Amino acid sequence: MKAWILFLLFLFCEFFSFSQDFMYLKDKSVQKVKILEISIDKIKYKKVEILDGPTYEIIKSDVIKVHYSNGFIDVFHPEYDTDSLFMATPKQKYDTIDYSMLYIVFNSTQDESQIFPIYFNDIYICTLKNHQRLSYKLFSEGSLVFSRKIKTKTGKFKKVLGPAKVLSIEHGKLIGIKINIRYPQGIDPNKRFSLDAFSDSTQFKTFLVNNYYGFQPFKDCDINMEEDLKNRILK
Repeated sequence: MKAWILFLLFLFCEFFSFSQDFMYLKDKSVQKVKILEISIDKIKYKKVEILDGPTYEIIKSDVIKVHYSNGFIDVFHPEYDTDSLFMATPKQKYDTIDYSMLYIVFNSTQDESQIFPIYFNDIYICTLKNHQRLSYKLFSEGSLVFSRKIKTKTGKFKKVLGPAKVLSIEHGKLIGIKINIRYPQGIDPNKRFSLDAFSDSTQFKTFLVNNYYGFQPFKDCDINMEEDLKNRILK
């Protein structure tokens, strides 16, 4: 019975450590929290030490970024982010044997003015327009960053205020990513777009069939790329 209790405690600790978020503040402190809600000007959270305790609030302007337990990062004030927006995870050496495959799709029913520049470890990959999909072969680990631009009345594209979305990429993974337009002109910039990421084998296969290969194909919709190893400096 004692061994069984210890086993349950071990599982609880593993789950607990996995589910915590990290909140980086302007005073250079880092808090381990569980984010409950992010509004226009406030962030509500629980302290991980007392999840059944009170709900706390902090002014959003005091928070540099939030690193969620699922790997996503919201950066609210990149000018204070000493790690840099595109360096949420350290650059890794290339592995020409082991690699990851990313399958990214942007197929929205919203207006056609949305485009998504994509970066990997601070290096531009490509820009996805609506009704396009990208397959990308990666030999290194790092941070995949999605920003968002929108067409102005003059026909030019400009950056829309609000945090980019960051996804950490590891070696040897099959990852499906779906870009979702939520409230493109909404007041809260955090809710203007979101990402669905699928790395679990069952979810990934479902994504590949239903979302990646399953959407109505359009002209010039496919972008197939491979990470350039020749023109990159190895760390």
